[in-house]
Amino acid sequence: MNPASAPACSRDGCSLKVADGLTTSSFIAFAIYVCIIQTEITFVKGFDKKIWSYGLSDSHKIRQVMKMKESKMQCFTDAVSCLPPRLQNAALNIPDWQKEACEELHLRAGHTISAVLDGCEQQIPGVRISIEDLRETVSRAARYSVHSYGETLAQGYLPLSGGHRLGICGTAVVGRQMITGIRTISSLNLRIACQSLGSAAPVLRQVLTQGSVKNTLILSPPGFGKTTLLRDLIRQISGQGIRVAVADERGELAAMKDGIPQFEIGEQTDVMDGCPKAQGAMLLLKTMSPMVIALDEVTSPQDVEAIAYAGHCGVSVLATAHAADITDLYHRPLYQSLLALQVFEETVTIRKTNGVRQYICQTVQKGRNFDA
Repeated sequence: MNPASAPACSRDGCSLKVADGLTTSSFIAFAIYVCIIQTEITFVKGFDKKIWSYGLSDSHKIRQVMKMKESKMQCFTDAVSCLPPRLQNAALNIPDWQKEACEELHLRAGHTISAVLDGCEQQIPGVRISIEDLRETVSRAARYSVHSYGETLAQGYLPLSGGHRLGICGTAVVGRQMITGIRTISSLNLRIACQSLGSAAPVLRQVLTQGSVKNTLILSPPGFGKTTLLRDLIRQISGQGIRVAVADERGELAAMKDGIPQFEIGEQTDVMDGCPKAQGAMLLLKTMSPMVIALDEVTSPQDVEAIAYAGHCGVSVLATAHAADITDLYHRPLYQSLLALQVFEETVTIRKTNGVRQYICQTVQKGRNFDA
């Protein structure tokens, strides 16, 4: 049969017309290629409808999404490795789509594990958690050397490899009007870190204009993706040939291991981790000659001072803060003092609607009365 006279091929609504003059071998090879593409799309169709917008001709984008899904699954597997075997097995037995969407796992004594999916908790039926399970989880997370994590335990968390974090709740030990540790553990929160490459694309043009990075503050309630957005901004800005220095106090932005970041943060990025943000930022400013300095979660007057120092010596600042929006920010005393410095030019507010993130960019008003 002459390929030129062959009928159009159709599968799942996708039509292919055979070009005139196409050899039989070329036609067969091309048909196999199309079948492979169609198979890939069919495989992912049930998981992410957005794949269809990529089209048959853009197979590499489909592969990128598949790679991202695999990465999320691996992040979940790595994060739950700190759990005791019976809890680990329960977590790994949930459906794959839940592993991909899982943001946190909550472990409460006397209850089953609950997974946070798009901000809502869903119980994982089966295993009930004991106090001993919680103790063992903390021991495993601390590599059976809990005493060496005294400083972070006093702040209520343990850093895990890969950028994951274990939040700890229970009976506090107080000394000199400060929490110095946690005695009886009643619940844990395993926050699962996972990179989302390209997530900063919607706001990049607003933040990076004509090769210059605007001083930008990212706002949202906890769990909305501030750290994820900041990490990808760092990566993309560094990819433009702009030196970025990161003060990564909790190891969530870069997830350094043996001096190598486990997340992609750009080739022109320097990281100082494991120390208070303000101290790390000051050290980076003095030693690494950054063009941009980034820090996650502004929470103290010392952080504000470091931002003021950076902003007033010609270095751009990227930072995040807990606030519902810019109006909420204006009503918080710590952030009033931050905004009064007039360092930040833009805010990016993250909102969620039906599980879909929205980014709202807004110019910071200059000269606003912060005493109101």
